[in-house]
Amino acid sequence: FFKSFEVLEDKREEGKVLHKLIDILFLAVSAVISGCNEWCEIHLWARHNENWLRKYLELPNGIPSTITIWRMFNAINPEQFEKCFAAWMKKVVDLAEKDIVSIDGKTMRGSQENGKSGKGVHIVSALCRSHNLVLGQVKTEEKSNEITAIPELLNMLHIEGCIVTIDALGTQWKIAKKIVRDNKADYVLSLKGNQKTLHNEVEGYFEDLEKSGVIDELKEHKESDNGNEKFGDGSLDMLTTVEKGHGRIEKRIYYFSTDTD
Repeated sequence: FFKSFEVLEDKREEGKVLHKLIDILFLAVSAVISGCNEWCEIHLWARHNENWLRKYLELPNGIPSTITIWRMFNAINPEQFEKCFAAWMKKVVDLAEKDIVSIDGKTMRGSQENGKSGKGVHIVSALCRSHNLVLGQVKTEEKSNEITAIPELLNMLHIEGCIVTIDALGTQWKIAKKIVRDNKADYVLSLKGNQKTLHNEVEGYFEDLEKSGVIDELKEHKESDNGNEKFGDGSLDMLTTVEKGHGRIEKRIYYFSTDTD
């Protein structure tokens, strides 16, 4: 942690600083990991855990006040912090082959500037499913800017061999190309109406297979004794899952094609 964040620029005025930047960063991040979401909660958590914090920090003037913590985070460069955070995650999180990294954007509740009405802060985050940890995040002005924020976030991530999932807003050929070429990863992108032509083509493809009876033929083949054998030309396949959830047995049948032509 200390090595990753030591490059973060301290913009506070020398001579008026009572608390080291790295001390405030460490105690704040530790508090957030422990479930604190408000500045006052971070301060109270630090006071309660001062003995533990002093194992790693000097804290020459004790625990910083709530307003000091807020001022410090208000002063640092968020882009620098994001890069330092991503560097830290790279060192502490060991991603397995085919690990799932989900990229999603959320507007932070109550994040309007100084309590003013209007749009709040929108954050695009990359979540590692196996560790349930955020690997990196980028702040945008509004949801419409997610398309430009996602490549910026991908630049911060070290996810070679992983599978990146993004909702339909991120289904852009430039994003897909970047995941494969630059990140050396795979992707699962949702296909909806914002990509109208491709969406209609895929929808029509499966409708034709259904009308021609190929899907029914595939179901019969899978249910027969030779269901493990390859069916047809490999342009269509099927996966069935059975799970218990929401007080009922849920059976799902997925039809998929690898015919990218």
